[in-house]
Amino acid sequence: MNKEITKISKPPPPNRVEISRHSNDVVRCKTRYVNDRKHGMETVWNEAGGKMNESVWNRGKKHGVGTWWYKNGSKHWQETRSRNKEHGVTTNWHQNGSKQREIYYIREKEYARIEWDDEGNISGETFPNVLINTIAKLKKSYRAMSEKINQKIGVTPR
Repeated sequence: MNKEITKISKPPPPNRVEISRHSNDVVRCKTRYVNDRKHGMETVWNEAGGKMNESVWNRGKKHGVGTWWYKNGSKHWQETRSRNKEHGVTTNWHQNGSKQREIYYIREKEYARIEWDDEGNISGETFPNVLINTIAKLKKSYRAMSEKINQKIGVTPR
């Protein structure tokens, strides 16, 4: 008589910490889940145990600062995200530890970029007109507001 055995595996609990390992038994990844979605810090290590990546998750979306490292332990890349979208500063480094690039994002739109060579010299800059115009408007608005405040309190600017 041929008996077939079927193993029924239960789904994982919705709130858990998952840990995966490399073939040499070193921890590869540690991820926290809440309601079946990544939530909190997720860390990834290489086979030698060196940290490769840390990302912050909020309800299944990257949210906050994520960092990646070269095998030599120096920072490679760092980004800031808001609800899985680039928002804030993203920085890259050369393997020697000097900055390579900074990109400034607001809701996934790149507003400025600065690049350096591996000796630390600025090799390129991009400041779109929209950013320059926004800064000019803010300065004008600040001057107007300062004048109104000075008039109200009776101060004459020098």
